[in-house]
Amino acid sequence: MTTEWSPAFRNWILTAIAILAVFFIWFARQLLGPLIIGSLLAFLLNPAVNFVKRRTHWPHTLVVSFVVLGSLALIIGLIFWIVPTLISQAQLVAEDILHFLNNVQDFMAEPFMLFDFTIDLRNVVPDLSQLVVDSLAAVPNSAVLIIETTSRNLIWAAMILATVFYLLRDWQKLRNWVYGLVPEAEKEAASIIYRELKQIWMGYFRGNLFLMFVVGVVFSL
Repeated sequence: MTTEWSPAFRNWILTAIAILAVFFIWFARQLLGPLIIGSLLAFLLNPAVNFVKRRTHWPHTLVVSFVVLGSLALIIGLIFWIVPTLISQAQLVAEDILHFLNNVQDFMAEPFMLFDFTIDLRNVVPDLSQLVVDSLAAVPNSAVLIIETTSRNLIWAAMILATVFYLLRDWQKLRNWVYGLVPEAEKEAASIIYRELKQIWMGYFRGNLFLMFVVGVVFSL
């Protein structure tokens, strides 16, 4: 009894697997965002893991935990450093807007003459103070939306953190498993392609991160 599949049956199996994969990606599309972001962050943090592991000779899981928690602490520190500046700038903008609205309101409070015509802007332009009050009254109605957005962002952050941790911890196993799928005659070529792609992507991401850092520092001054 033969155990080999016929070419037609193999094609049917591959087609069914491809269709199921497309359906799975479609239904799980909401999860692709944090998975992709987590994969990129793990790719960027992998050199740091290798560096700390060479210097300390700690266990791999301990090094991954140290790098992930250190990066998270750095991000939180940057947020606490930047947020007060953003809040102060927002307060200044709000004060300027209120001052401008008061000036406009004072200007419209008194009719003025133009070519023997009396123009009263109060009958044309709505009360700006009432518009501000109405806008503030609408804030509680959006509280549910704010809570929903915050909860979604927290879930995204947790998924990204988990993706980064597990990819950094098990990347060697995953890479070896993928290499095992490559035919023996093509392993050397696949290794060369992997190293070249890794070098190109690392240069690209490092350049963009440096550019983002410089822009952030310049605009925070």
